[in-house]
Formats: sequence, structure tokens, C-alpha cells
Amino acid sequence: MPFGLSTVGGGRWHNERTISASTTALLTDEVLLVDATAAPVVITLPALAQAGAGFRLTAKKIDSSANAMTLDGSGAETIDGAATLATTTQWASRTVQASPANANWMRLFF
Repeated sequence: MPFGLSTVGGGRWHNERTISASTTALLTDEVLLVDATAAPVVITLPALAQAGAGFRLTAKKIDSSANAMTLDGSGAETIDGAATLATTTQWASRTVQASPANANWMRLFF
């Protein structure tokens, strides 16, 4: 899985990685491009204690299949109170930010 760099809005560079199978997000990941053509892809988020306050991850589904791209909190950790956050829509993205003080991941950019 090669790593790349991309810019967002002409701003700073972001670590980008393309995945096509379920995985645990790395602390170096910032943008995951998700190809779920072959099967649904589940991205397990790092533990809040490891990620630290303010860690952000954006996942973007790049294929047109009906297979879901799902973000899943580590263990019992949730995303705005839900166990998972999913989409089957091509080009849809989901951005989450760690909030250890609230024992929760927060969804950003609805």
C-alpha cells in the first residue's frame, strides 16, 4: 500500500494512502482513499489514547460498488455515540477527529 502526499485546498500536505481491504488506520494516516470494489472495507480507528486529542482522519470511497466503507471505533469507542459510520456512495468522504476527553470520536464536515 503505497503512501502519497496530497494537498487540500492549496494548504499543507497530507499523508494519503489507498486501501482495498479492511485495516486499522495508522497514526500517520490522514487521508484514506477506499476502493471497496471487491468487498466491504472496514477501517478500525486507532484507540483514542493513542491517537490523542485533535488527530483527524478522512476516508473517501472512490469506487462505484454497492459495498460499504465503514469507520469503526476501537473496542467500545464510538463515533458521535454510534458504533460505526458508513457509506456506500462513491466520492463520499467521512472525517473524524479524536476527542479523548469526551471518550468519543467526533464526525466533522457533514
